[in-house]
Amino acid sequence: MSKTTSILLILCLLSASCSMNTSKKTCEALVKIGTTSIKVAVARTPDEKSDGLSGRVGESMLFDFRNDTERRPSFWMKDMLYNLDAAWIANGKIVKLEKNIPKPATPDEEPVHFYPPDMDIDYVLEVPAGDAHELGLNTFKDVTVTFENCE
Repeated sequence: MSKTTSILLILCLLSASCSMNTSKKTCEALVKIGTTSIKVAVARTPDEKSDGLSGRVGESMLFDFRNDTERRPSFWMKDMLYNLDAAWIANGKIVKLEKNIPKPATPDEEPVHFYPPDMDIDYVLEVPAGDAHELGLNTFKDVTVTFENCE
């Protein structure tokens, strides 16, 4: 193989246009609360739910429990870098809202508080603290969820 051919082959392999697109699209959801909508990442698998927003900054996430046997999951703030607001959603309505859930005081602090719902739920929506107010989240508010790129 000539030097020119080798260089072209290397460039082709490094080029996005020559490489196969093996990246999986992230499952997302458009969550509509009243007249306000927010696009969020979705956690569906046990690993995705366990990791949640740990180690991320300023993001929101929808946890999908519709197909789980455990429909009253407890949440904790392990490895969180910011405070959260959380909305528990069942049958298309917010049934519980917890505002300004504190992040751990130190990175190695073990979770001491757990946040369970009062009833079986379909989803939990986590947003940065203060966003619940900005989005108009209130208990008994109607919620619709439309999934995108979810298989």
